[in-house]
Amino acid sequence: VSTAIGTTQLGFGERTPVSRLLLELGGIPPVPVLGEGWLFLLVKLVVASVVTWLFAAYIRETPAEGYLLLGFVASVGLGPAAHNLLLFAVAA
Repeated sequence: VSTAIGTTQLGFGERTPVSRLLLELGGIPPVPVLGEGWLFLLVKLVVASVVTWLFAAYIRETPAEGYLLLGFVASVGLGPAAHNLLLFAVAA
């Protein structure tokens, strides 16, 4: 969400090619409330749902390892968001 808000509302650019493409494609059908970030957010939610679904069986079988690995995957996803929030706070 921080990337979508930062690029659409605060005027920051996106350096990652895939994210930039999603933000550009999201601007094709204009959505007034969500701006250009709607497709980006939708893809992120789908990816998070798929990862959670894939890990469900693994967590049931070996909870300790499953939660540890899921935590690592979550931190990889949340790391860029935390970086963006810090960047936006410093730049604003």
